[in-house]
Amino acid sequence: MTTPKAISFLNAAREPIKEFIARAGFADANAIVDAVIWAIDALQEYTEEGKHLYPEVVVTTSIEGLTKPLAYHNLVVVGEEPLKSVFPRALKICAPLATDDWAIWIEINGDNARFGLVDGVASELSPTLQNQLVGELAIRDGGGTPVVYMRSVGTRKVELQSKDEGLSIPAGLAELSSDEDELLRFVEHLIKDVPEGRRTVARGFFLKVIGDAIRATHGCMLAVVPRESTAVEKTKTKLPDGVYFDPPINFMGLLRESDELRSRESSTKVRAFVTLLRGMISQDGITMFSTDGNVVGYNLFVAVSGSAPVAGGARKRALEALHLLGICSCVLSFSHDGALSFKEG
Repeated sequence: MTTPKAISFLNAAREPIKEFIARAGFADANAIVDAVIWAIDALQEYTEEGKHLYPEVVVTTSIEGLTKPLAYHNLVVVGEEPLKSVFPRALKICAPLATDDWAIWIEINGDNARFGLVDGVASELSPTLQNQLVGELAIRDGGGTPVVYMRSVGTRKVELQSKDEGLSIPAGLAELSSDEDELLRFVEHLIKDVPEGRRTVARGFFLKVIGDAIRATHGCMLAVVPRESTAVEKTKTKLPDGVYFDPPINFMGLLRESDELRSRESSTKVRAFVTLLRGMISQDGITMFSTDGNVVGYNLFVAVSGSAPVAGGARKRALEALHLLGICSCVLSFSHDGALSFKEG
């Protein structure tokens, strides 16, 4: 009997990941690549006591140096571990706490490491920690503190990001299409009729809230309709099965109030409605927005080819059916494998 040939996907992935870590500024990428690969595998479907968790992980050589430029941050030191065991230990202890705006940090110093939690978001109007450390707002000074930012997308893909590039690592054999711009395109439709002076704040807010919400689901569908009342009424006629708000939830009004009053009450109010929106997105069916930043309804269903309303595995067919109705400015579908599908017009 012929012995089957063994194929290791780990060996195929190890070199590109090591090179990515080196380009991120780590002097000895070879020393930490196996620990990072373990974390990638763990984050693809991380659970504690049967509950799916979605911690974001910041790997660096100096957490104080990395966060010093931030206008606001909170830093909690949890413990120290040898490098070979710090990732499992940090995830086990900190993952249940790394929710909302908190992320896990791991600081590597030779064969040893420290770990803890960091929060860099002062209010609901603030940019995400990821954006500040490795995104548009990151300080790129020709060097600086090495950093790799890790996060899971759904349950099937992990993204690594440095200040200069990103790397998407899917589980299994399937190729995932590039989707890094799909959410931004969706949000641009969502804020199309927001006053220009408020559009920058609105863009950052919805990218953060919707991005976090869809990442924590096993799949969802979002759509945008024109803000005109006739378009909304047409939507109700075409999609009668669902929950509509009268009046719609006015997020731009909530954000304007929070920005102008700068009060604890107004900030708490925004956070309360954000919690509601996350709950809507986690439900079956479609969450519907309008182009002025309002939430029109949720738990809406579209019939496919004359069949009963669909959700779950038929999400791709539902996206096509919704698109063909001609009532939406755009539609965004997020599948359980972490892929985003976007249709415009």
